[in-house]
Amino acid sequence: MPASSGAGGGGSSGKWLGLVGIGEDGVAGHVTLTRAAPPGWAGWARRVDAEMLAAVGPGPERAPRVFVCGPTPFVEAAAGLLVALGHAAGRIRTERFGPTGG
Repeated sequence: MPASSGAGGGGSSGKWLGLVGIGEDGVAGHVTLTRAAPPGWAGWARRVDAEMLAAVGPGPERAPRVFVCGPTPFVEAAAGLLVALGHAAGRIRTERFGPTGG
């Protein structure tokens, strides 16, 4: 699942860049920058969309467990895209952070 991050100086995106990849256990993480990308950036540089999810993740026919974490609007949009791509809603795990609206 892609993680969305800005590329502003001193932000958390620099930490992410060294942490993602495919581990020995087959778990993969991907980063997409939604703001200005640093010079030489060769990764994704846009908001998460269905085309991106289809390109980076296993297809629904493999019945993967998919984890989505982020602010509520991001989580809802990403989970909705995954379901639209054919993933079973029960295989999508979500975690939200940020304001609760209360």
